[in-house]
Amino acid sequence: MANFPAPKSNLIIERSSFKHQKSRHLAYISGHPLNYAVEVLLPGAKSLPDSLADVSPTLDDFFLIRDLPIVEFVGEDFITKIMKNGQFTALSVGTKVDNDMVVAVLPTGHLILSVDKDIYQVLGLSGKPSKFTGLDPARYMIQIDLFSENHKKGKKQYDRIIWALKDRLNLCFNFLLSWEPGDGNVAGLSQLTQLLDKYKMEDVSVKAADTKRKFSLIPELNSCQKLKEDESNGAHNIREVFEWIGTVSCDSNIAGGPEEYSSCYTCPEPCVEVKNLMCRQWSGLITVSRIQKMLTALRSFVMSDTSTPWAALTVHGFEDAPISWWKNEHGYHKDGSNLYTFVVFPDETYWLYLAVSTHDVCP
Repeated sequence: MANFPAPKSNLIIERSSFKHQKSRHLAYISGHPLNYAVEVLLPGAKSLPDSLADVSPTLDDFFLIRDLPIVEFVGEDFITKIMKNGQFTALSVGTKVDNDMVVAVLPTGHLILSVDKDIYQVLGLSGKPSKFTGLDPARYMIQIDLFSENHKKGKKQYDRIIWALKDRLNLCFNFLLSWEPGDGNVAGLSQLTQLLDKYKMEDVSVKAADTKRKFSLIPELNSCQKLKEDESNGAHNIREVFEWIGTVSCDSNIAGGPEEYSSCYTCPEPCVEVKNLMCRQWSGLITVSRIQKMLTALRSFVMSDTSTPWAALTVHGFEDAPISWWKNEHGYHKDGSNLYTFVVFPDETYWLYLAVSTHDVCP
């Protein structure tokens, strides 16, 4: 039997407090805008509390639009009425970041194009070689600031981009779109549909799935324990806690101890038994603002619910997104993972795990 090595990955671990003036939790959330799933893990909880249900992604809809030309995003009318008037996100679907052209529009107003060498040369737009293709670049990254003062009608940059994306190569893709109007008025979504009424647009609902267990072992965590991998003092290997959270997320069987053979994976020690354990995952196009609201609600719940010793919130980025954190290039190679997990404690301390693959720039 062939033995293939597991793909290499990078795991960054930080500890801070939500109350700390220099806490970067909001920056990490807003800097990672292309997400397909978010989940909460609640040890001790029998069901999802109302405080989390009231801010969950099930309240959001997003859109699938077919055969949309990229040039629709860069016109001044669309930028003014949509992108500058709320939080707009778009990502091409059915495109592979290592082989195909991938397109994204970020809430910050940046258009991201990950293209091969041939398309790059035909477009004639300024870009940079991919960091992951060696000395003879086969791929390029193009980033355009659509909010720039130079991106207005009559400006050379604006005219050149319109020419490249319309006259030079009128490229069309299927896109997932999300728009949150700045005034919070859902009726404002009609503006988006009116501007794109020439194209087939479908409403898509966020999907939810639950994992529930009874009398389950969980790691007994202490917010003050050291994050270094030293078990000599009885502390956890912090990486193993992250792996355990992932195992629960996958709904895998976890053995209670070495004598149980239902799984080769056991709960990290020291551990404690809880009567209930629940995990809920939402999948779709998950917005940054929704994740921020969920983390705020989770913090309040953990502080007020004595049966929940800690909780976790995990966010999964699209594996074929062109960027991960802060517009840094993202590649797939053997593993397109780009995700992060907050472990939240009642004293407002948190651990933050950031996981990226080998073809990523570490945040």
